[in-house]
Amino acid sequence: MIDFEKLKIDGESYKIFKENCFQFYTQELSPNEYVDKCYKKISSLKLNNRAIKGKIFKLIIISLLMKEDISPIYIQANVSFVPNVVYDLVLYSENNYPVSLSLKISFKGKYKLADLEAVALKYVHRRAESYLITMDDVEAKSVSNKIKTGSIMGLNDVLVANSSEFNDFIFKIKEMKFIKPGKIDIISSEKIIEL
Repeated sequence: MIDFEKLKIDGESYKIFKENCFQFYTQELSPNEYVDKCYKKISSLKLNNRAIKGKIFKLIIISLLMKEDISPIYIQANVSFVPNVVYDLVLYSENNYPVSLSLKISFKGKYKLADLEAVALKYVHRRAESYLITMDDVEAKSVSNKIKTGSIMGLNDVLVANSSEFNDFIFKIKEMKFIKPGKIDIISSEKIIEL
């Protein structure tokens, strides 16, 4: 059973999420069904604050990862040697590379920022994977085509969170093992001379 207190990253959005989505967490649902039910329930509330909606969407995805036993999950994460970027979610593979998840309900052009963040991550961590997760099917198709034609260089894929492709993605990362990355020495050498 999930400890929902671990999700308490923002008071108001957490309260709305817990009151409206906890019931779905305990049901046997595929990843896309879980997201779809939570998202429809939240959408029915007619919330006017886009920031709150975005935070709740983040909680839906985080709780899904927890539901699928995918952890550790780094939230609002900074990655070493990638300055001025805060990633929505990061997982770190036992094979020593990060997997970043950029979460946008809809993004009309904001995909460019997600791609730039992905490029920055891959510049430092060559094997890094970066995914944009959304609920906007139309924009997702457009960005997916740009990934295929090579006009987007950093993102590995864009996924609609209530689609069957999203299930495939979750099952793929569920097969991976994620770890807490070790601490790194800024400089290492065979010998150090100090005066």
